[in-house]
Amino acid sequence: AVRGIVATAQAQGASILAEGVRKQADLQRLRALGVSQACGEFVGRALSPLELGAWLQNDAHIKALFAGLPPLADDRGQRRSPQV
Repeated sequence: AVRGIVATAQAQGASILAEGVRKQADLQRLRALGVSQACGEFVGRALSPLELGAWLQNDAHIKALFAGLPPLADDRGQRRSPQV
């Protein structure tokens, strides 16, 4: 079933993210099928909101992604700067 889903996504030109990867063997099988992105317990454990915030503030790649972007609007329409 996974092989067919991956083949269909590749034929459509879609990017593929495998969720729920728990073992290295699973990741290796997915990579052999052409899946380049994965998440799950093997890749990294889930972060609490506080841990995620700290990671976002300290990650240079994330900071580079947001560099030069205009401020965001919050749910009340107030403009604010990204907190990264």
